Amino acid sequence: MVDHSIDHEAQERMARVARQLRETERVSNPGVVTEARRLVSQIRRGTADAAVLHKLAAIIEREERRYQELVGDPYLQNQRGIYTIGKVLNLVKLDDEEDLDDLAWHFLTDRNADPALRAATARLALSVLFCTGYQHPMDDENTMKRVHDWAVGDQSNKDLQGLEGRRLKTYSTGLLAIALTSDEAAGQLVLPSHRPGFPIPDIRHRH
Repeated sequence: MVDHSIDHEAQERMARVARQLRETERVSNPGVVTEARRLVSQIRRGTADAAVLHKLAAIIEREERRYQELVGDPYLQNQRGIYTIGKVLNLVKLDDEEDLDDLAWHFLTDRNADPALRAATARLALSVLFCTGYQHPMDDENTMKRVHDWAVGDQSNKDLQGLEGRRLKTYSTGLLAIALTSDEAAGQLVLPSHRPGFPIPDIRHRH
């Protein structure tokens, strides 16, 4: 008599392995991390154009959306580290202060930067800070001032002219909103004693 229980147990084990593989792929996708690593390497080598920055920003935005769909409210229980978004963010966040600007942030303060590169960098910074909250590059005073000027500026600012200028203003408004979550940054921006002549940005309650 054939013992079908053995076949049944084998099928159960195979089904369990299949579920585990699906769960692993659902939580962390190595292919996405590999692509992000390639893009980050290009940026750090100085060989990236605006399209590369936009691609990396798009990966971060997409994976953050996936993370939020999987965990619900991401701010109640931050578990990004075990998901694809956390692994991608680890590629972007540098521990060495001297190397922070290797990741294109200098385009935000370089007055001779190509407008497309500047707008793409602002998008990349926004995609990162949306996940991490207020941090570099917005803790740099020069970057903060330029982002502030772009967010509250108008067409008289040549940086805000054309399609790339409109993109820059949009991303800068998001970056400024994140900066305002920091008491120190908000104080520097909105208190006249700290920033004489700075217009007060009315974006805290925008929807």
